[in-house]
Amino acid sequence: MDRIRQGFTSALSGGRGRNAVKSALPVLMFLILFLLVEFYIHARPQDAALLAEELGRKLEAYPKYENWTFRSVSVNREMTKNWTPKKTTVLEKSIRVSGGTITEEILRATEEENGKVKDITQDRIKKAEERRRKAEKERAGRERRGIRGGERGGSIYSIGLEEVFPFKEEKRNLYDFSLLEGSEIGGRPVLALKSSAKSKDEDLLEGVYYIDKESLIILKASLRPSKIPKIIKDFAFELGFDVLPSGHFVLRDIRMKVNGGIFIKHIRMEVEETYKDYEILN
Repeated sequence: MDRIRQGFTSALSGGRGRNAVKSALPVLMFLILFLLVEFYIHARPQDAALLAEELGRKLEAYPKYENWTFRSVSVNREMTKNWTPKKTTVLEKSIRVSGGTITEEILRATEEENGKVKDITQDRIKKAEERRRKAEKERAGRERRGIRGGERGGSIYSIGLEEVFPFKEEKRNLYDFSLLEGSEIGGRPVLALKSSAKSKDEDLLEGVYYIDKESLIILKASLRPSKIPKIIKDFAFELGFDVLPSGHFVLRDIRMKVNGGIFIKHIRMEVEETYKDYEILN
């Protein structure tokens, strides 16, 4: 870099007037190009790393909540080889989360196949009750044997911050971050922060986080495992987020696509789930 500056200075001092400008122009062009490359290589990744660090602090600053209620509407589409819907199931639930305990009430369920729609609400309620009883029986059995654990420490309803967001210090070290140009959501310019796992692993997610430029609220994340399991051809999902008037950061929706299977069992599925009517009970 110093040699470039010296060459530029020598070119200017080695001539007079117009000749000096002509002799300095190639060196000046090279200097500008060099500075642009230096900025791209060094400054932008640094900016991305600083943004990731700031997002980690912002997520930690949101008020915490352990008890809340909300409603969910999920649309599950089983797809054909041509990715047209074969069967569509719509399920609406009222959900209460209290600590690590999740209580779900099925409000409505329908199934559409071959152009016919049928109400399967009672069937889904019955199956949900059977699953609840089975889980309760297994929990009681573990307690009798003195076995602790086996319970889920969290749920998708609590956003799964540890898995979805790689912005805590210990997680940031596992990723490279970069900023993408020209990103927008619904015509609204946003920051797009790309995360790439340094080591490919089925347990590490990578993708792009879309962030409001002014508030630094994470609006959306498009993710996939950094290493796709062998039996899966493709697995990707999008998550949308929102901040409630109370200041709580919540999950707004999920969109998921799965394509995979083994032998004659093949799964092609699209899932959309939206969450609304949040009430924080803390």
